[in-house]
Amino acid sequence: MKIPKAWISLLVVITCIIYSIAAQGTINTIGDGNLPTRIVEVANPQSRLPATKVLLPDWSRISLAQLPGISQSGAIDGSPYSQTLGYDLSRTWNVGMTPDQYLKLGDISEALQAEEFSLQAIQAIALRTVPEANTDINSIDLNKIALSEFPLIGEQTLSHLAQVVPELANTQVNNITPVATLLKSLLIAASNLTLAQVLTQYEVGQMKLGQIDLSEFSISSIPNLDVVQLQQFTGWMNSNVSDIPGLGQVPLGLMPNPITEIGSLVMRIDVVHGPA
Repeated sequence: MKIPKAWISLLVVITCIIYSIAAQGTINTIGDGNLPTRIVEVANPQSRLPATKVLLPDWSRISLAQLPGISQSGAIDGSPYSQTLGYDLSRTWNVGMTPDQYLKLGDISEALQAEEFSLQAIQAIALRTVPEANTDINSIDLNKIALSEFPLIGEQTLSHLAQVVPELANTQVNNITPVATLLKSLLIAASNLTLAQVLTQYEVGQMKLGQIDLSEFSISSIPNLDVVQLQQFTGWMNSNVSDIPGLGQVPLGLMPNPITEIGSLVMRIDVVHGPA
């Protein structure tokens, strides 16, 4: 039986989240301060008994980076599914890694649709949740984050960047310092030309930014880069969540397709009779 792509991605996410929470030992540890919680009152309209109060994870304050680290090292060979999914499912993980460190954007695409975010949108949400996430504000400041901290940008060609970044094609190269540096390394002096003119006059369209040291430049050194949706970048599905600045700090309840409790029925498992 062929498993739909949506179900494979969704199962990967759900399994990782459940595994991470289960790593705390028991569900009771959620209430011990390891994860933010909220109390939900569940009323039974067919009963006169008082509403039942249930302690649930507060997904509006829980991010992938906040979930517990995985308890065992391991690896998976995802090559049989890579062609179906459109990205490489294979990976290796070590003890203590949090879900943002071993999950890829492709894994959470169907479930959370994080690829609809831009860096600007992620920063805005992360800034609101910094106190709760105990995050250093400098770690999500796009003026201070090096381009090397956003590995996906190194895989982009100049031609593709000109297509997806608003107004970049009409911007003079001397105002796009990483591009100017790349051209200089190719012995091309074209700082007074626009990127579109450079692409027309020189055969550099397939050159990638990763050919230079991107640690010398901030994300803001490429005008309007922060407003581009992640899904517009080539190879976005293969990017780890932790390689997208600030995304690991975005609460799961604030994702484009947020995690929410559905319905009003809450069940408790008293006895587990077997693996099933």
